[in-house]
Amino acid sequence: MDAALGIVCGMAGLAVFCFSPNSCPAASTARDIMQQVESNQNRSAEFVQFDMVLIDKSGFNRRRTVREYRRRAPDGLSASLIFFDDPPDIRGSALLSKERADGWDDQWLYLPAVGKIRRIADSGRTDYFLGSDLTFEDFSVEDINRFEYRFASADTIVAGWPVHVIDAAAVDSAAARRSGYGVRRVMVDAERFVILQTDYFDRDGKRIKTLWASDVTRHGGVWRADRLKVDNERRSHRTEIVVSRRMIDAIFPPDLFTPRTLQSGAVPEIAGHPTRTTP
Repeated sequence: MDAALGIVCGMAGLAVFCFSPNSCPAASTARDIMQQVESNQNRSAEFVQFDMVLIDKSGFNRRRTVREYRRRAPDGLSASLIFFDDPPDIRGSALLSKERADGWDDQWLYLPAVGKIRRIADSGRTDYFLGSDLTFEDFSVEDINRFEYRFASADTIVAGWPVHVIDAAAVDSAAARRSGYGVRRVMVDAERFVILQTDYFDRDGKRIKTLWASDVTRHGGVWRADRLKVDNERRSHRTEIVVSRRMIDAIFPPDLFTPRTLQSGAVPEIAGHPTRTTP
């Protein structure tokens, strides 16, 4: 399962903008529900353009313009590529996340000011990404088999929709070492199978931050949340994301998801060439 932003197509439990309507039989366990979320969220390719606003405790905000490209290859492995277009001081910054056959993932970061591509070590996955309230882990690719899922409470209501309340925790010590979270509590829309809220807790059970997803809209036959808000209690900081353009089943060059693309920034203007699934 894609883990957050990305962004916007995924974050750990965030899976920011990539959830779809349910097309499976009614689920009977928490894992069944998360498997439905996983199978529904993955499209062959998706392009998203969005604004990211960072807001500190004084109310001062900084705005960023971002593009994300996401693909699920024929072998079932996922990849995402994120580019920052604005403001000028971070323009050209990019992050590549790729799932490996063993279920783990690799990430590479490019910062123009440094001029080098850096591979993200496991110890760096808990670092916040370019001043936002999203960590590198939130942008990584999550293997559903690395986590165990259980119902945390009875179904409840979030933003007027009935939701399943599910806790996700690492299934073993190897997965736990790669995560900055002890538990993620997700609220899954019981009708559209979109995650509407995620609470992130540390290993001591203290809440770090909460993500809310809203403006759930149908795009090319699937549901996506086009607005996100992450309220980080620990940092007294907030990140808001608003999607301005989305394309489902877009066509990407076969060599797009490579570390070389990070530095060259040679990405076609996907949004300028609508596909048949574009709303």
